[in-house]
Amino acid sequence: MNQHTGRAAATLNTFVIYAALALSASASGLVLNLFAALFLDGELRAVLLLAGLSLSLWRVSILLRRAAVVSGKPLPPSDYPWLHRLVTKACASTQTAPVTDIVLVPDYGVALVESLGVQWHRRRTLVVGIELIQSVDARSFAVAVQHALASAKGNIGSLGWLSLHINAMTLIDACLAQSGADAYLCKPLRKKINRHVARSAGLMRQHVLAVDRAVGRAGRSAVVACAIARIAVQERLLADTIWPRFMAGADLEPRPPYLPHVGIRVATELLTRTELHCAFARVLADTPDETRTTPCLRERLDGLGERGAFLDDKTRQPSAAVLLLGASYGAVIAEFDQQWIAENQVAWTERHESRKRLSTTLQEERPTQHQTQERLARARAKQQSEAAKAAAAGPHEKKLTVADNYAYAQRWVSTVVTNEPLIEFAH
Repeated sequence: MNQHTGRAAATLNTFVIYAALALSASASGLVLNLFAALFLDGELRAVLLLAGLSLSLWRVSILLRRAAVVSGKPLPPSDYPWLHRLVTKACASTQTAPVTDIVLVPDYGVALVESLGVQWHRRRTLVVGIELIQSVDARSFAVAVQHALASAKGNIGSLGWLSLHINAMTLIDACLAQSGADAYLCKPLRKKINRHVARSAGLMRQHVLAVDRAVGRAGRSAVVACAIARIAVQERLLADTIWPRFMAGADLEPRPPYLPHVGIRVATELLTRTELHCAFARVLADTPDETRTTPCLRERLDGLGERGAFLDDKTRQPSAAVLLLGASYGAVIAEFDQQWIAENQVAWTERHESRKRLSTTLQEERPTQHQTQERLARARAKQQSEAAKAAAAGPHEKKLTVADNYAYAQRWVSTVVTNEPLIEFAH
């Protein structure tokens, strides 16, 4: 199947899913339609069928609008003028419609969410992850915004159009899971949505690479490649280093020793060039995964012909949050830290208590020095007995000496019984 055929099939499947959504997303409308079709006739049947259809379309419209609502912190232009100025410039450079809202969420990435359905004025919300805007410089963040805007650009049937609607279907599926009776009726539809998203992964990978090249042509490919690499490296550092170190504090403290987003701010500023280059090497070593909608870093840099472009400048640039959030930066991360504590303090406490109980159990089960010596004596006697039996069995059988067996027993006792491999026992 070539790319054009795959795109045509994906477009047709998208329309089919929306049609199925219009028919099955409203339990009440479906009941009215069935009742009118089975038990009524004449004008009353037509009225109820029209009412059921109108109710279904109204419920579908509500579902589409609900899927486009993003829960987060709004960033109005009056309070964050530099951020809106950067986004407006990105809209102009990508030749896309202006963004109506900017919302900050506790995540990593940038995405455009557009309200669907028949509307006079479509709402276009730019969703910004606070972890991303904290971790990268303003130039890399601007490239991420341009990429998000260009990814949702295109006419019906284009990869940009498919990308926008596949992302919308992911949000619709999340809404259907919480829509009561409609969720039960839409179980087959939800499975079809998930299959459609999975089968479109190859097209989405091609689309990401095409947008990379388009953004690179608008600016400089080396700058775009460097920004993509920095975004991928910071995401890996957050996932593999910064967040695990923070969560490890639950093993020792009943409450977080420091606030998470404050920790991200400090950790990103203290990273050395060596740590960044090592993380870059790890990300670059990732192999392509055909099941993912986003290509790996190696594919994206090879597509731009700029694999070696990373951290070329000698000076460290401040994070985008410092420049774009301005004086409100501290208050913003304090608000997200409070939200994180409210949502995760219970899980943190449970992990700490579990670790504490495990540590207490291990200490209670740990043998005393006298018990250790008794076990060692029994192990030595057993090894001596086995050595004597082996000697009596004949000189041609290979056997260990008593000293070797005793040395083995020492190592076994020190590692298994006492968990202290460096401890020495007297003969």
